[in-house]
Amino acid sequence: MKERRGIRVVLVLLYLVLGTRGKGAKTIIQWENTSEILTYPQVNKTMMQDGDVYDCIDVNRQPAFNHPFLKDHKIQMKPSSFPVGVNINSPVLHVASQADLPIVECSTGMVPILRSSRRDQTTTHNTDQVINKDVQIEEAGIRYSDDLYGVQAKINVYEPKVYKDGDSYSQTGIQIGNGPRGHFDSITAFYSVSPSYFGDSFGRFHVGWRGGISNKVCVDHKCPGFVQVSYNVGLGGKLQHVSVYNGPQYAIDLFIFKDPKTNNWWLVYGQDKIPLGYWPSSLFTHIKNKWSLSF
Repeated sequence: MKERRGIRVVLVLLYLVLGTRGKGAKTIIQWENTSEILTYPQVNKTMMQDGDVYDCIDVNRQPAFNHPFLKDHKIQMKPSSFPVGVNINSPVLHVASQADLPIVECSTGMVPILRSSRRDQTTTHNTDQVINKDVQIEEAGIRYSDDLYGVQAKINVYEPKVYKDGDSYSQTGIQIGNGPRGHFDSITAFYSVSPSYFGDSFGRFHVGWRGGISNKVCVDHKCPGFVQVSYNVGLGGKLQHVSVYNGPQYAIDLFIFKDPKTNNWWLVYGQDKIPLGYWPSSLFTHIKNKWSLSF
């Protein structure tokens, strides 16, 4: 019988959690991918050098607003405030330069949406089968359990060798969550290497979430929910600059936190804290105001 392989790496080199207390522990994380066909008006097509195709969509007509809970949602273009005193500095990663997120040239007021293809639907289905069967998963991470309101991480970016057999992938990122088994709400920001999904071995940047009655996992804009405000960061796109073993090091700074006025969960990037987008609190049942688990 063919051996199924999967590598899920949650390798956070530096990790800061905002909450009342924090305790380290060992954890197991399970994620799956899903894909739905969404229709939206195409405004402008952009072809990237690596072959990815993005459509620049009016920010107010992006896929997020196809969600039934967001029909009358008023978009928030930036956080009302940022947590005070949050900064990650370490001599361990002092030599690491900042890796760049995938940049797409869309005009202000637009957001880039990675165009779906027939290959996306096929490989996503295969990925679901792998995760739900006898897949071998190796993980490393940190778990905090308490009332939490934000998490920040500096993550070293690598492109590990991954088997191109349709069953293997690598994933690195941060995740927050809360809720009982079968109804677990969660939010994640990560990069992955998945030849079976994209047909290449590039490190690609993603966001994901799980919540609501269906409690299914959503990635990027494959199903509605995540509201993007950045007009030039392409979710699902290739990260620019990656670390080399015994060579130059590159890292991404990610920060997820609750907006104290709107209760939306914001994702910002880099030391300059550039807003990428947010998950409206109405999407969730168990993390409307806070969460208790962070990985």
